[in-house]
Amino acid sequence: MAHQVTLNHVYYTYGLQTPVAHEALHDVSFNVDQGDFVTIIGTTGSGKSTLIKLLNGLQLAQAGTVNVLGVELQAKTTAKALKQLRSQVGMVFQSPEQQLFADTVLQDVQFGPQNFGVSPKQAAIQAKQSLQQVGIAPELLERSPFELSGGQKRRVAIAGVLASQPRILVLDEPTVGLDGRGRRSILELLRKLNQEQQVTIIMITHEMDIVARYARRVVVMHHGQITQDTTPREFFQTTQNQFVLPGAVRVGRALQANGITLEQLPLTRQELVKTVLERLQKEDRA
Repeated sequence: MAHQVTLNHVYYTYGLQTPVAHEALHDVSFNVDQGDFVTIIGTTGSGKSTLIKLLNGLQLAQAGTVNVLGVELQAKTTAKALKQLRSQVGMVFQSPEQQLFADTVLQDVQFGPQNFGVSPKQAAIQAKQSLQQVGIAPELLERSPFELSGGQKRRVAIAGVLASQPRILVLDEPTVGLDGRGRRSILELLRKLNQEQQVTIIMITHEMDIVARYARRVVVMHHGQITQDTTPREFFQTTQNQFVLPGAVRVGRALQANGITLEQLPLTRQELVKTVLERLQKEDRA
């Protein structure tokens, strides 16, 4: 089966051939399959945002190849092919609520699918479905999006991307600025889309709890290169002090450091409790 996303030996430099040239991506290669849930992590300036902008042609690789859903993204890619691809690759950037513009919530959310050729009637249906998915009450649909709370604006903005029913969802720090309830709501929606509809998720995040709880893969970037592409459990087992580890991981590693053998490193509190109880039960039987 072909990969949904394939990057081969990709390079990208800002200010190319100028005195202020800065290489953002250096020889980056990786693949993403349908239904994957990939988190991309790394310090500021590591190339994360540049990487995701390549995935729907917002930027084009200066060397190497980028292929997404069978479309090779290059300077000669037609506008028609690019528009079709962007209907299938939904992009959610930091503070997406700043992109709201319409008179009502419903008009704002149905703009995306209409722009990609869906009839106004069908676009309204898809918009209402996506608004329901993100937890926006029906009575808010005719309200101005600018009258909503910050968390509601974020959910409306994400609904605007979901309304086009993308096969791949690319997100840059989607939970920044949300309270605990809003954060959990968005993350559980992404998990549901991923598990029930096989929507591929590619997410930049600095929150290690998200990596531990939701991701299947974690890609680590450093100075424009991918330095790790592994499972969250393997990553947390081996990573040093560059990242703030989730509490359950810290406790699990502390137990291991004190000579206590664990079948696997716990990533969440639930896993930690289960692991400790199983260990105690084994000792009781012994």
